[in-house]
Amino acid sequence: MILFAAAFAPELDSLQIPEPQRDTFETLTCGVGGIYASLTLQERILKQNKNPVEEVIFIGSCGSYKRKSEDMQIAMSHHFTNVEYASIQKLSKIPDLYSYAITTEQGSFSKYLSSHITTVNGITNSTGSISLIEWPADCIADFENMEAFFLAACCNRHKIPFSSFMPVTNTVCKQGSEQWLKNFIIYSSLFNKEISSLITDWK
Repeated sequence: MILFAAAFAPELDSLQIPEPQRDTFETLTCGVGGIYASLTLQERILKQNKNPVEEVIFIGSCGSYKRKSEDMQIAMSHHFTNVEYASIQKLSKIPDLYSYAITTEQGSFSKYLSSHITTVNGITNSTGSISLIEWPADCIADFENMEAFFLAACCNRHKIPFSSFMPVTNTVCKQGSEQWLKNFIIYSSLFNKEISSLITDWK
């Protein structure tokens, strides 16, 4: 089973899976925030009465630390971090034993998807809350999303390929939430429809 995950329903609502493909593809609304999202995903992975999850593709939305373009872009990641702004500013410390950076394996549908759509590749950072301040230009990551790192960690624990493909809805800044609110439904709908057409042609 190839699982499309998103934090909440509007990021998945326009994704259409044709009847013949429903034994291959499934959607999951995993919840907002890393802890809730990873627990929901793990619960689905461990369900014995459903087809085993063979690949997870996260199609939430993200902000960009370095965004220049006003056009819709799709951020693709297989590298994820969990770093807070306070640690960048030396106001807090990441414990030495904490693995705050991980890399995931790319699955077959992710490879198919990335060969058919234009993406901006980079590192996605997950924070515990939405950043309302610009990060330093040389910060460790390119994109910000609250769930991606934790979903990636869950998949790595279960040896399941994981990729994120997310519309870039805003720049990470004080006005970021306003930009996100303006763009995320439109961008998610457009991207969902693009994925839906590729699902129809898959295998």
